[in-house]
Amino acid sequence: MVEDDWIVDTGASNHMTRVLQKLIDYKQCDKDVKAIMADGTISHAKGEDSIYLNGLWLKSIFFVPNLRCNLISISKLSRDKN
Repeated sequence: MVEDDWIVDTGASNHMTRVLQKLIDYKQCDKDVKAIMADGTISHAKGEDSIYLNGLWLKSIFFVPNLRCNLISISKLSRDKN
């Protein structure tokens, strides 16, 4: 999978990326944000930011270094766009 690939995920509760270089105004997480991986393991977000991706503004993307792919959360997108 290419670093620029994004998967639209109906099961993810948050947007997540594994590529720190995509985040422009990166801030370390001041809270413990856990991400449950597809295999059931738990990873922790290291930080968060927002990015503009192909005409779409994605707010509060969590940086999770050991993700296999970048995820766009449908539920988060729906909440953000009302």
